[in-house]
Amino acid sequence: VAPTFIIDGVISAGWVSIAGSRGSGKTSAILPLVASVTGCFQDYPLGSVIRRQVLWITEDVQQVFRILHALHKNDELTCSLERLHQFFHVVQAQRLTPDEISKLPGHLGRFYTDNQRADGSIYRAPPVVVFDTTNATITTKDGNQASEISEAINGIKQRFGDVPCIAIGHVSKAAADKQTKITT
Repeated sequence: VAPTFIIDGVISAGWVSIAGSRGSGKTSAILPLVASVTGCFQDYPLGSVIRRQVLWITEDVQQVFRILHALHKNDELTCSLERLHQFFHVVQAQRLTPDEISKLPGHLGRFYTDNQRADGSIYRAPPVVVFDTTNATITTKDGNQASEISEAINGIKQRFGDVPCIAIGHVSKAAADKQTKITT
């Protein structure tokens, strides 16, 4: 069975984790890539034949809007900012328990996007949900414990079904300083 992709040949649908040190540019690098699935970046070097909406849950809404406006100002969008915002939804992060987050897929119906298949039938593509960052969106007993965040994500992803998700996380300061066996 051929895999379904978020970004053709690069990021498969399912769960993807992106990790790095604080301030290393994770959001700045990933946002334009993920936004390309909206169809507003037709000349982007990487893309997707499956058009999707994006639900970007972030602790820094202003950073996301600055990046989107910069892309628009640099003429990298093939649509207006208003049109992009119909496909790219920015949500202020709120720390929720894994059980509360697991209920999200039941509320995503309006974010599915119809795509026409080669045989003329319709594929309703689920949105891409981005958690930027895991520490800002997932409540655990000790939000800085990578093992707790990992366990929480494992529980959440079982309940997200076909909804592709990207979890952006930080590496611990101790791990980042050592530069060996860095984990999120």
